[in-house]
Amino acid sequence: MAAARGATDGGESAWTGVLPVEDTELAVIDTGGPGTPVVYLNGAFASQKHWRRVIADLGPGYRHITYDEQACGASKRSVDYSFEAAVRDLDAVLTATGVARPLLAGWSYGALLGVHWADRRPNRPALANAETAGFQRFQRGQHRPSIRSDFELCYDI
Repeated sequence: MAAARGATDGGESAWTGVLPVEDTELAVIDTGGPGTPVVYLNGAFASQKHWRRVIADLGPGYRHITYDEQACGASKRSVDYSFEAAVRDLDAVLTATGVARPLLAGWSYGALLGVHWADRRPNRPALANAETAGFQRFQRGQHRPSIRSDFELCYDI
């Protein structure tokens, strides 16, 4: 896979690849496009594949960015699994994709990561915090019609 693209692309084209970050490599998927960028933050030990149905439901009006955290999915292992490393990795994904003001959607560990990242950078994000139970109900196909309206209501877009 190719190295991550730089911010000069502006996110207009889709990109899938590997992002080198210190001693690891993160698997990243960016759908590209001019829509509002949404970065999805996985629960502990999960991978970006868990967001597929949410992304499909929200549709092409958004720019969807997912990545596998260290040692999850297609990403490589690391010697540093600290919370600070997870924050650093999120910063690296945002830099590589050229996203300055993301909407962060997370569940479980990903929600915690998003809250801490946003707290440290109050001028940057809007934040979605999806709880684990709600995500599991959605994954089983329940409450599908409300996902889009709840998401848009959170962001007033």
